[in-house]
Amino acid sequence: MTKRLLPLLALLLIAGFACQPPPKPALSTVTLAFTNDGRGEIRHCDCEGGAAGGIARRAGYLRQLRVEKPNGILAVEAGDFLYAAWPETDAEKQTERARAALIADAYARAGYDAILFGARDYALGVDALREVATKTGAAILGANVTDARTGRPLWSATKVIRRGAVRVGLVGLMTDKKDAVPPGSAWPADVAVENPLAVARRIVPDLRKQCDVLILVANLDRDELEPLLKAVPGIDFVLKSREAKIVTTQVERLARVPVLAMYELGRYVGLLDITVVEPGKAYADLAEQQILERKIERYRSYVTAIEAKAGGADKVESFFTGDRPTIERYRRYRDNVERWERELARLKPVGNRFSYQLIELDRRVPEMAELLAAVEAFERQYGTAETARQNALRRHEAGGQ
Repeated sequence: MTKRLLPLLALLLIAGFACQPPPKPALSTVTLAFTNDGRGEIRHCDCEGGAAGGIARRAGYLRQLRVEKPNGILAVEAGDFLYAAWPETDAEKQTERARAALIADAYARAGYDAILFGARDYALGVDALREVATKTGAAILGANVTDARTGRPLWSATKVIRRGAVRVGLVGLMTDKKDAVPPGSAWPADVAVENPLAVARRIVPDLRKQCDVLILVANLDRDELEPLLKAVPGIDFVLKSREAKIVTTQVERLARVPVLAMYELGRYVGLLDITVVEPGKAYADLAEQQILERKIERYRSYVTAIEAKAGGADKVESFFTGDRPTIERYRRYRDNVERWERELARLKPVGNRFSYQLIELDRRVPEMAELLAAVEAFERQYGTAETARQNALRRHEAGGQ
């Protein structure tokens, strides 16, 4: 009897388990702090509203952020950050090499995890960049950058870094456009750049299998980046340098992929908080959700007021007979609310999501005193980044002489 009951009991147990609600998906979060297009600026500016930026303040902020987020952050430089201008004369090369060494020291103190050298960062060739790489201790990305003589990669094609439970996959790509070099200047003979789209097709699928979040760090123009994102699935976010001209808290999407960039010569740090539920799925922007919630609240209050005045939604048309503008506005607002509510339902935070904010490096952010002293000593000897940019501009206007 007992033996005959065992199969039945097993079936009942299986059925019981099957009826249990599925477990809630585990949430894993990671914070990326990123910078781009610093263009050799090392000091704070005397901007309206107070001093802002500077490598001493940036390093101080990132050190403070690591204390505030004990689970760790991932600090990434997206490129075009070393040199104030493309150096031509021996004196300019000496200045920019010293500037790069100072920035590398700041990045080591700040604890950058990964760096992409942009096209502007190759102005002094590979040996200068190797010195920067050694001093920072960061992973150097550059999947499509090779030694022109040997064809071997100069930097890491990809890097997977774990923060808590999240495996973040990084791949760095640089532009292969000829206009990366200012007119009259020469691209370093020891550096070759492969087509970024071809390289992305080759390496992204394998990296996707190794990580929960895949970040493309891109020194690419928009007309290079958008076709790449359309042709190569699996990229979750893009941290971008090159062609960055404005500062905004809005996240642009290219081929539905969030693309983040800023430009203010190092006066801001971007913070990207990512919550991973289902690796490989799309990410909702929590800022979009908040905007929709505010719009729904505002328009719903109008709809509710009209319905209350008419004595009910079913009486609006008869109550406002002869007042076509009010009826049409009511219909439009009511339809908008219904549409936005459907959109909001799709954005509700039940799956992958992210939030983005710009941190202004203003007076409230502590500076590293030793770095600030080093910056002041550098500028006493070599001058400011603005001076270097103006000298390069005058030389260009004079025809490169």
